Amino acid sequence: SASSTRCSCARSATTATSASSCRCASSWRPPSSCQALALLLRSLKLVGFRNLAPLTLEPGSGFNVFAGENGQGKTNLLEAIYVVCTLRSFRTRRLPELIQFGRTDARLAAEVERGGSVRTYEVTLAPSGRQVRLDGKTVRPASRYFGGFQVVLFAPEDLTVARGAPGD
Repeated sequence: SASSTRCSCARSATTATSASSCRCASSWRPPSSCQALALLLRSLKLVGFRNLAPLTLEPGSGFNVFAGENGQGKTNLLEAIYVVCTLRSFRTRRLPELIQFGRTDARLAAEVERGGSVRTYEVTLAPSGRQVRLDGKTVRPASRYFGGFQVVLFAPEDLTVARGAPGD
């Protein structure tokens, strides 16, 4: 079933399902010096990915917050974005582990806007491998899929560098 998330900002707090979007800071815009580099995730569509119910997410153009109880899918949502961007997971080396139990595949799609143009990145994960499409066309080799955007992940595990013992 769809997990419950909480979307909040300084002005309001609303409860939504994981299939809805957070538009808390939709009026935020990057500084003009950064706008040429700015990327906007216009939509994310997921089917059969980990514990998430099929969803279409249309985040706001600004800062988005996803909050909820443990095990509700917040990290899975971030992982899905990461997989669409990098074709790998930050949690496992085995992509078939991302496929929801009982399904034969997982489908991820992201619509990304940059510099006024919109591109659609699609990934289908199956036990036999992955298939990638860019703007509806199969991409071969997979290296052609990259270059449209970069992603930086900061996860709680990264804090062990600052907080952990020297041997960690």
